[in-house]
Amino acid sequence: HRIAQLAVHIKAASVFVTVSSAKPESLAFFLGRGFRIEKVSKDAYIEGLNEYYLFHPSPEKLLSSTSLE
Repeated sequence: HRIAQLAVHIKAASVFVTVSSAKPESLAFFLGRGFRIEKVSKDAYIEGLNEYYLFHPSPEKLLSSTSLE
């Protein structure tokens, strides 16, 4: 929610985040919020793990789909 608020405040066109394959629950969280996988890099930070670069095209829609609860 906080990231979406900031993105809307600064009038960002989109939001990008990175998530490691070591945290599949985080990947599922972001995918469930409308992010999509833009790129996957193997061994980007930790050998043997993938790093997912996720993209959300609309900070306004992201904000409306999140809450503080």
